[in-house]
Amino acid sequence: MYNALRFSPPIEILAKKLIERLRSREGRYIALHLRYEKDMLSFTGCTYGLTEAESKELTIMRENTNHWKVKKINSTEQRLGGNCPLTPKEVGIFLRALGYPPSTLIYIAAGEIYGGNARLSTLSSRFPNLVFKETLATKEELEGFTNHASQSAAIDYIISVESDVFVSSYSGNMARAVEGHRRFLGHRRTITADRYRLLLQPRPSPVIPNLTAPMPPAPPPASELLWQAAAAACVKLLLVPSYRSTDFEVHRHLARPDPLPPRRPLVLRRDQPLDPRLPSLLRLPRAPPLLPRPRRRPRHRPPPPQPRLRRRLDLRQSRDPDRPSPRLRNLA
Repeated sequence: MYNALRFSPPIEILAKKLIERLRSREGRYIALHLRYEKDMLSFTGCTYGLTEAESKELTIMRENTNHWKVKKINSTEQRLGGNCPLTPKEVGIFLRALGYPPSTLIYIAAGEIYGGNARLSTLSSRFPNLVFKETLATKEELEGFTNHASQSAAIDYIISVESDVFVSSYSGNMARAVEGHRRFLGHRRTITADRYRLLLQPRPSPVIPNLTAPMPPAPPPASELLWQAAAAACVKLLLVPSYRSTDFEVHRHLARPDPLPPRRPLVLRRDQPLDPRLPSLLRLPRAPPLLPRPRRRPRHRPPPPQPRLRRRLDLRQSRDPDRPSPRLRNLA
Protein backbone atom coordinates (compact mmCIF):
# COMPACT_ATOMS: atom_id res chain seq x y z
CA MET A 1 0.00 0.00 0.00
CA TYR A 2 2.66 2.50 1.05
CA ASN A 3 4.93 1.50 -1.85
CA ALA A 4 2.15 2.47 -4.23
CA LEU A 5 1.65 5.87 -2.56
CA ARG A 6 2.97 8.56 -4.89
CA PHE A 7 2.48 12.34 -4.92
CA SER A 8 2.67 14.69 -7.83
CA PRO A 9 6.22 15.84 -8.80
CA PRO A 10 5.78 19.48 -7.58
CA ILE A 11 4.74 18.26 -4.10
CA GLU A 12 7.61 15.77 -3.79
CA ILE A 13 10.21 18.24 -5.08
CA LEU A 14 9.21 20.97 -2.61
CA ALA A 15 8.96 18.53 0.29
CA LYS A 16 12.49 17.19 -0.39
CA LYS A 17 13.83 20.77 -0.48
CA LEU A 18 12.29 21.57 2.89
CA ILE A 19 13.67 18.34 4.39
CA GLU A 20 17.18 19.24 3.20
CA ARG A 21 16.88 22.72 4.73
CA LEU A 22 15.76 21.22 8.05
CA ARG A 23 18.69 18.78 8.02
CA SER A 24 21.12 21.58 7.28
CA ARG A 25 20.05 23.46 10.44
CA GLU A 26 20.29 20.94 13.23
CA GLY A 27 20.60 17.58 11.50
CA ARG A 28 17.70 16.11 13.50
CA TYR A 29 14.19 17.49 13.94
CA ILE A 30 10.79 16.63 15.42
CA ALA A 31 7.63 16.81 13.32
CA LEU A 32 4.77 18.02 15.54
CA HIS A 33 1.28 17.50 14.16
CA LEU A 34 -0.42 20.26 16.16
CA ARG A 35 -4.15 19.94 15.54
CA TYR A 36 -5.27 23.27 16.93
CA GLU A 37 -6.99 24.80 13.90
CA LYS A 38 -10.31 26.60 14.03
CA ASP A 39 -12.30 23.91 12.20
CA MET A 40 -10.85 21.18 14.41
CA LEU A 41 -11.82 22.94 17.63
CA SER A 42 -15.28 23.70 16.28
CA PHE A 43 -15.84 20.10 15.16
CA THR A 44 -14.78 18.56 18.48
CA GLY A 45 -16.44 21.26 20.58
CA CYS A 46 -13.32 21.78 22.70
CA THR A 47 -13.21 25.29 24.15
CA TYR A 48 -10.81 24.72 27.03
CA GLY A 49 -8.58 27.77 27.52
CA LEU A 50 -10.56 29.93 25.08
CA THR A 51 -12.41 33.15 25.76
CA GLU A 52 -16.19 33.41 25.74
CA ALA A 53 -16.16 35.20 22.39
CA GLU A 54 -14.00 32.50 20.83
CA SER A 55 -16.30 29.79 22.19
CA LYS A 56 -19.36 31.47 20.66
CA GLU A 57 -17.55 31.81 17.34
CA LEU A 58 -16.78 28.09 17.27
CA THR A 59 -20.38 27.23 18.21
CA ILE A 60 -21.77 29.36 15.38
CA MET A 61 -19.37 27.74 12.92
CA ARG A 62 -20.46 24.25 14.00
CA GLU A 63 -24.17 25.11 13.71
CA ASN A 64 -23.73 26.59 10.23
CA THR A 65 -21.84 23.56 8.89
CA ASN A 66 -24.47 21.22 7.47
CA HIS A 67 -22.40 18.02 7.14
CA TRP A 68 -21.49 18.06 10.85
CA LYS A 69 -24.27 16.05 12.47
CA VAL A 70 -23.58 16.80 16.15
CA LYS A 71 -24.45 20.40 17.01
CA LYS A 72 -24.63 20.48 20.82
CA ILE A 73 -21.41 19.36 22.49
CA ASN A 74 -20.42 19.60 26.13
CA SER A 75 -16.82 20.82 26.14
CA THR A 76 -16.15 19.59 29.68
CA GLU A 77 -17.30 16.05 28.91
CA GLN A 78 -15.23 16.02 25.73
CA ARG A 79 -12.12 16.98 27.62
CA LEU A 80 -12.77 14.55 30.49
CA GLY A 81 -13.25 11.76 27.93
CA GLY A 82 -9.89 12.49 26.29
CA ASN A 83 -11.48 13.56 22.98
CA CYS A 84 -9.92 17.03 22.77
CA PRO A 85 -6.58 17.84 21.12
CA LEU A 86 -3.77 19.02 23.33
CA THR A 87 -3.24 22.76 23.55
CA PRO A 88 0.15 24.23 22.58
CA LYS A 89 0.92 24.75 26.25
CA GLU A 90 0.16 21.12 27.09
CA VAL A 91 2.29 19.94 24.18
CA GLY A 92 5.22 22.01 25.44
CA ILE A 93 4.89 20.58 28.94
CA PHE A 94 4.59 17.07 27.52
CA LEU A 95 7.76 17.35 25.39
CA ARG A 96 9.77 18.85 28.26
CA ALA A 97 8.61 16.00 30.51
CA LEU A 98 9.90 13.52 27.93
CA GLY A 99 13.36 15.06 28.27
CA TYR A 100 13.75 17.05 25.04
CA PRO A 101 15.95 20.13 25.51
CA PRO A 102 14.72 23.64 24.62
CA SER A 103 17.11 23.76 21.63
CA THR A 104 15.23 20.98 19.83
CA LEU A 105 14.22 21.83 16.27
CA ILE A 106 10.44 21.33 15.90
CA TYR A 107 8.60 21.49 12.59
CA ILE A 108 4.90 22.38 13.00
CA ALA A 109 2.94 20.22 10.55
CA ALA A 110 -0.41 21.99 10.78
CA GLY A 111 -2.50 24.72 9.30
CA GLU A 112 -3.22 28.10 10.80
CA ILE A 113 -3.21 27.83 14.60
CA TYR A 114 -6.34 29.26 16.18
CA GLY A 115 -5.28 32.31 18.15
CA GLY A 116 -2.10 32.94 16.17
CA ASN A 117 1.21 33.75 17.82
CA ALA A 118 -0.50 34.56 21.12
CA ARG A 119 -1.59 30.94 21.45
CA LEU A 120 1.80 29.62 20.28
CA SER A 121 3.73 31.75 22.75
CA THR A 122 3.17 29.13 25.48
CA LEU A 123 4.92 26.57 23.27
CA SER A 124 7.65 28.84 21.86
CA SER A 125 8.62 29.92 25.39
CA ARG A 126 9.70 26.32 26.10
CA PHE A 127 10.93 25.47 22.57
CA PRO A 128 11.94 28.65 20.74
CA ASN A 129 13.28 26.75 17.71
CA LEU A 130 9.89 26.36 15.97
CA VAL A 131 9.64 26.37 12.17
CA PHE A 132 6.77 26.27 9.67
CA LYS A 133 6.78 25.59 5.96
CA GLU A 134 6.09 29.31 5.47
CA THR A 135 9.41 30.11 7.18
CA LEU A 136 11.39 27.44 5.31
CA ALA A 137 10.06 28.06 1.79
CA THR A 138 9.85 31.31 -0.16
CA LYS A 139 6.63 32.93 -1.31
CA GLU A 140 7.37 31.93 -4.90
CA GLU A 141 7.72 28.27 -3.90
CA LEU A 142 4.44 28.30 -1.96
CA GLU A 143 2.52 30.30 -4.55
CA GLY A 144 1.07 27.21 -6.24
CA PHE A 145 -0.13 25.73 -2.93
CA THR A 146 -1.73 28.78 -1.35
CA ASN A 147 -5.39 27.93 -1.97
CA HIS A 148 -4.96 24.13 -1.90
CA ALA A 149 -5.17 22.78 1.65
CA SER A 150 -4.84 19.14 0.56
CA GLN A 151 -1.57 19.80 -1.29
CA SER A 152 -0.18 21.68 1.72
CA ALA A 153 -1.17 18.73 3.92
CA ALA A 154 0.66 16.39 1.49
CA ILE A 155 3.87 18.40 2.00
CA ASP A 156 3.45 18.11 5.79
CA TYR A 157 2.84 14.38 5.37
CA ILE A 158 6.14 13.78 3.56
CA ILE A 159 8.10 15.90 6.04
CA SER A 160 6.48 14.07 8.97
CA VAL A 161 7.27 10.64 7.53
CA GLU A 162 10.95 11.54 7.06
CA SER A 163 11.37 13.14 10.50
CA ASP A 164 13.44 11.64 13.30
CA VAL A 165 10.53 11.77 15.78
CA PHE A 166 6.85 12.26 15.01
CA VAL A 167 4.56 13.65 17.74
CA SER A 168 0.79 14.08 17.31
CA SER A 169 -1.46 16.06 19.61
CA TYR A 170 -4.63 14.40 18.28
CA SER A 171 -5.17 10.98 16.70
CA GLY A 172 -6.79 12.10 13.47
CA ASN A 173 -6.70 10.54 10.00
CA MET A 174 -3.39 12.09 8.98
CA ALA A 175 -1.70 11.19 12.28
CA ARG A 176 -2.76 7.56 11.92
CA ALA A 177 -1.63 7.43 8.29
CA VAL A 178 1.79 8.86 9.19
CA GLU A 179 2.14 6.45 12.11
CA GLY A 180 1.38 3.46 9.89
CA HIS A 181 3.77 4.66 7.19
CA ARG A 182 6.57 5.07 9.71
CA ARG A 183 5.97 1.57 11.05
CA PHE A 184 6.14 0.25 7.51
CA LEU A 185 9.50 1.95 6.99
CA GLY A 186 11.06 0.29 10.03
CA HIS A 187 9.18 1.28 13.17
CA ARG A 188 10.49 4.81 13.37
CA ARG A 189 9.95 6.64 16.64
CA THR A 190 6.38 7.89 16.94
CA ILE A 191 4.90 9.44 20.09
CA THR A 192 1.16 9.71 20.69
CA ALA A 193 0.08 11.18 24.01
CA ASP A 194 -2.58 9.41 26.03
CA ARG A 195 -4.86 12.42 26.43
CA TYR A 196 -7.21 10.66 28.85
CA ARG A 197 -4.52 9.80 31.39
CA LEU A 198 -2.48 12.94 30.72
CA LEU A 199 -5.33 15.33 31.50
CA LEU A 200 -7.41 13.40 34.04
CA GLN A 201 -5.06 11.75 36.49
CA PRO A 202 -5.18 13.92 39.63
CA ARG A 203 -1.98 14.69 41.40
CA PRO A 204 -1.65 12.86 44.71
CA SER A 205 -2.24 15.16 47.64
CA PRO A 206 0.68 15.44 50.02
CA VAL A 207 0.33 13.28 53.11
CA ILE A 208 0.81 15.31 56.30
CA PRO A 209 1.91 13.11 59.20
CA ASN A 210 -0.14 13.29 62.38
CA LEU A 211 2.37 13.92 65.13
CA THR A 212 -0.21 13.65 67.94
CA ALA A 213 -1.26 10.07 67.09
CA PRO A 214 0.39 7.29 69.11
CA MET A 215 3.22 5.55 67.37
CA PRO A 216 2.55 1.96 66.31
CA PRO A 217 4.52 -0.74 68.13
CA ALA A 218 7.83 -1.54 66.60
CA PRO A 219 8.10 -4.97 64.96
CA PRO A 220 10.20 -7.56 66.79
CA PRO A 221 13.80 -7.81 65.65
CA ALA A 222 14.92 -10.53 63.28
CA SER A 223 16.91 -12.38 65.95
CA GLU A 224 13.80 -12.82 68.11
CA LEU A 225 11.85 -14.19 65.16
CA LEU A 226 14.61 -16.71 64.49
CA TRP A 227 14.56 -17.90 68.12
CA GLN A 228 10.79 -18.38 67.97
CA ALA A 229 11.02 -20.39 64.76
CA ALA A 230 13.78 -22.60 66.22
CA ALA A 231 11.74 -23.30 69.38
CA ALA A 232 8.68 -24.28 67.32
CA ALA A 233 10.80 -26.65 65.22
CA CYS A 234 12.20 -28.35 68.34
CA VAL A 235 8.72 -28.91 69.78
CA LYS A 236 7.59 -30.50 66.53
CA LEU A 237 10.60 -32.85 66.48
CA LEU A 238 9.86 -33.99 70.04
CA LEU A 239 6.21 -34.74 69.22
CA VAL A 240 6.91 -36.76 66.07
CA PRO A 241 7.59 -40.19 67.78
CA SER A 242 4.38 -40.00 69.83
CA TYR A 243 2.22 -39.23 66.86
CA ARG A 244 0.17 -42.04 65.39
CA SER A 245 -1.93 -41.45 62.33
CA THR A 246 -5.51 -42.71 62.55
CA ASP A 247 -6.41 -41.94 58.96
CA PHE A 248 -6.29 -45.60 57.91
CA GLU A 249 -8.59 -46.74 60.72
CA VAL A 250 -11.02 -43.90 60.09
CA HIS A 251 -11.28 -44.59 56.38
CA ARG A 252 -11.58 -48.34 56.95
CA HIS A 253 -14.55 -47.85 59.24
CA LEU A 254 -16.09 -45.30 56.93
CA ALA A 255 -15.89 -47.74 54.04
CA ARG A 256 -17.62 -50.46 56.16
CA PRO A 257 -20.46 -49.02 58.20
CA ASP A 258 -21.16 -52.48 59.73
CA PRO A 259 -17.79 -53.91 60.78
CA LEU A 260 -17.68 -57.68 60.80
CA PRO A 261 -16.70 -59.67 63.90
CA PRO A 262 -13.33 -61.40 63.86
CA ARG A 263 -13.33 -64.61 61.88
CA ARG A 264 -12.70 -67.99 63.51
CA PRO A 265 -9.87 -70.01 62.02
CA LEU A 266 -11.23 -72.75 59.79
CA VAL A 267 -9.26 -75.98 59.76
CA LEU A 268 -10.16 -78.70 57.27
CA ARG A 269 -8.89 -82.24 57.48
CA ARG A 270 -8.52 -84.68 54.68
CA ASP A 271 -10.73 -87.30 56.26
CA GLN A 272 -13.39 -84.78 57.30
CA PRO A 273 -16.31 -84.39 54.92
CA LEU A 274 -17.19 -80.96 53.68
CA ASP A 275 -19.67 -79.10 55.77
CA PRO A 276 -22.70 -77.86 53.81
CA ARG A 277 -22.45 -74.68 55.87
CA LEU A 278 -19.02 -73.99 54.44
CA PRO A 279 -20.09 -70.91 52.45
CA SER A 280 -21.62 -69.35 55.54
CA LEU A 281 -18.52 -70.15 57.57
CA LEU A 282 -16.25 -68.62 55.01
CA ARG A 283 -18.61 -65.65 54.82
CA LEU A 284 -18.57 -65.67 51.05
CA PRO A 285 -20.68 -62.93 49.55
CA ARG A 286 -23.81 -64.19 47.99
CA ALA A 287 -24.68 -63.06 44.54
CA PRO A 288 -27.94 -61.17 44.27
CA PRO A 289 -30.81 -63.19 42.83
CA LEU A 290 -31.25 -62.82 39.14
CA LEU A 291 -34.44 -61.04 38.33
CA PRO A 292 -36.32 -62.07 35.23
CA ARG A 293 -35.62 -59.80 32.38
CA PRO A 294 -38.66 -57.68 31.64
CA ARG A 295 -40.23 -58.43 28.34
CA ARG A 296 -40.28 -55.57 25.96
CA ARG A 297 -43.68 -54.65 24.77
CA PRO A 298 -43.92 -54.80 21.02
CA ARG A 299 -44.23 -51.46 19.43
CA HIS A 300 -47.57 -50.81 17.88
CA ARG A 301 -47.26 -50.65 14.16
CA PRO A 302 -50.16 -49.77 11.97
CA PRO A 303 -51.17 -52.41 9.44
CA PRO A 304 -49.76 -51.86 5.98
CA PRO A 305 -52.08 -50.08 3.63
CA GLN A 306 -53.99 -52.38 1.30
CA PRO A 307 -53.99 -51.62 -2.39
CA ARG A 308 -57.14 -50.07 -3.69
CA LEU A 309 -59.26 -52.14 -6.03
CA ARG A 310 -60.28 -50.35 -9.11
CA ARG A 311 -63.57 -51.09 -10.72
CA ARG A 312 -63.45 -52.05 -14.27
CA LEU A 313 -66.51 -51.02 -16.16
CA ASP A 314 -67.26 -52.74 -19.37
CA LEU A 315 -69.22 -50.39 -21.56
CA ARG A 316 -70.02 -53.03 -24.13
CA GLN A 317 -71.44 -55.74 -21.88
CA SER A 318 -72.26 -55.80 -18.19
CA ARG A 319 -71.41 -58.63 -15.85
CA ASP A 320 -75.03 -59.73 -15.64
CA PRO A 321 -76.63 -59.94 -19.06
CA ASP A 322 -80.08 -59.44 -17.57
CA ARG A 323 -78.99 -56.38 -15.52
CA PRO A 324 -77.25 -53.62 -17.44
CA SER A 325 -74.46 -51.66 -15.83
CA PRO A 326 -75.24 -48.31 -14.18
CA ARG A 327 -73.28 -46.40 -16.78
CA LEU A 328 -75.22 -47.97 -19.62
CA ARG A 329 -78.41 -47.27 -17.73
CA ASN A 330 -77.52 -43.60 -17.51
CA LEU A 331 -76.68 -43.50 -21.17
CA ALA A 332 -80.04 -45.08 -22.01
